[in-house]
Amino acid sequence: MTLSMTPNDVLALLKEGNRRFLSDEPIMVQASRMSRLRMAAAQHPIAAYLSCSDSRVAPELLFGRGLGELFIVRNAGNSLCSTAIGSLEFAVTALGVPLIVVMGHERCGAVDAATKLVTNNSQLPPSLTRMVKPILPAVIDAQAGQA
Repeated sequence: MTLSMTPNDVLALLKEGNRRFLSDEPIMVQASRMSRLRMAAAQHPIAAYLSCSDSRVAPELLFGRGLGELFIVRNAGNSLCSTAIGSLEFAVTALGVPLIVVMGHERCGAVDAATKLVTNNSQLPPSLTRMVKPILPAVIDAQAGQA
């Protein structure tokens, strides 16, 4: 991939990869020894992703990309914590990615946990409560919109 791709170029490439994935076309990625050695020397991703850590959500596969092409920041609920923000800033400033994709998905466990906290006053372990805290305002807004 070239370092001079525009955000629109990258988005078109990702959309085409997703079209191939949805059509069950084989994914062809560069994973030869030589390509791995080039990647070991430096990374040049074409896009950064903020994505959920759900095992069913794999941006490389969903968008037909290979090793080194996507800079992926993953956490449950794909929330924008300080680590995620810093990682995305690194991708843009140090690696020069022209596009950031924020990718949600259906049946997210973190969103479900946040929803249960709001609607059922459920209890979660302290670390999980802290993890879903950034999601709570959106859940509260969604609940208020349904009332």
